[in-house]
Amino acid sequence: MLTFIKFEFSAMIKLKHVAICFGTLMYFAGCNGNTNKLGGDTSKMNSFGLNSNSNILLGAGTNSVYALFSKLFAEYGKNNKIRVNYQSIGSQRGIMGLVNKNIDFAVIDTLLNNKQTKKIGADVLLVPVCPSAEVASKPNTKDTHPIAGVTRILIYKEQNYDGRSRQRAEKLITMLWWDIHDGQKYCESLNYAALSPQAVTAAEKTLKSATFDGKPLLP
Repeated sequence: MLTFIKFEFSAMIKLKHVAICFGTLMYFAGCNGNTNKLGGDTSKMNSFGLNSNSNILLGAGTNSVYALFSKLFAEYGKNNKIRVNYQSIGSQRGIMGLVNKNIDFAVIDTLLNNKQTKKIGADVLLVPVCPSAEVASKPNTKDTHPIAGVTRILIYKEQNYDGRSRQRAEKLITMLWWDIHDGQKYCESLNYAALSPQAVTAAEKTLKSATFDGKPLLP
């Protein structure tokens, strides 16, 4: 009788261990299916292949625009065959992801300093996404939402690097063009300020200076 109880108890422990392992695997499988998730490691984001003509664009950077970017990229994907995988891991790690050429774009909420510029080692473009602001709040309530200070998308000016295709570069620039135009209508509903007309004009000029083999990607 004691032997049977001991065997049953041992079997229960093994089954419990298997269940925990299975649950853990399912959790990580679910995480891998989430294209807009917090955390992440840009060193593992190049599995989609920057050298390919993939329909997945990779980005990483500041946490402050996670809510806005989740909405923007979801809406953009509805009408385009492009999916954007954005990792909200902080400006510094986003910059390093771009330096290591693991991502298509980085998102920063501060200006680049000399040390960062030296690490990048190439001309980059800073495309504004939303303007400088502090906190949006509803009158007489505690419902507040932090708005990005100075949020910009950082890309290489010359897009022909590390074997990238022109098609991939065009997909990136087209997505960013949509962000600064049609994408702005989603800002207010999330308590983010939209770009001013002057900022949009400046962003247009910046994107038009992006090149591939020295030739503009936009007319």
